[in-house]
Amino acid sequence: MPRLVPLRMVSGLFNAAVAGVGRAGTALRKTVITVVVWPGCFLIGAFWGAEGFAAAWLVAIPATCLLNVPRTSASFGVAFGDVVRTLVRPMFAGLVMVAAIACTRLVVGNGRYRCGPPSLLRLA
Repeated sequence: MPRLVPLRMVSGLFNAAVAGVGRAGTALRKTVITVVVWPGCFLIGAFWGAEGFAAAWLVAIPATCLLNVPRTSASFGVAFGDVVRTLVRPMFAGLVMVAAIACTRLVVGNGRYRCGPPSLLRLA
């Protein structure tokens, strides 16, 4: 779920920006969409236990962003494409970081098994 944090962060920034330009109605519509989509996703995901609930997060956050960001950004004159272009590099950097961590875990071990290198190497 950490990979979804940039989407939630942008959503929070948009709330403040919309309120700053006096578009409270847009902020309200954004909140109403979120209140409808998130519980619906969680109710469906709950049928499959913890994995389903986690998958619901993976659906709910991008869905609400795709529904809310274009309308919200247009309310203060920023094109949706500009928002996407701004987020591409940080999202790519995050994916590279996740890949580096996954590769490091494969090489060094994740600490659960005693067959890996000594603890000092893992610490380094």
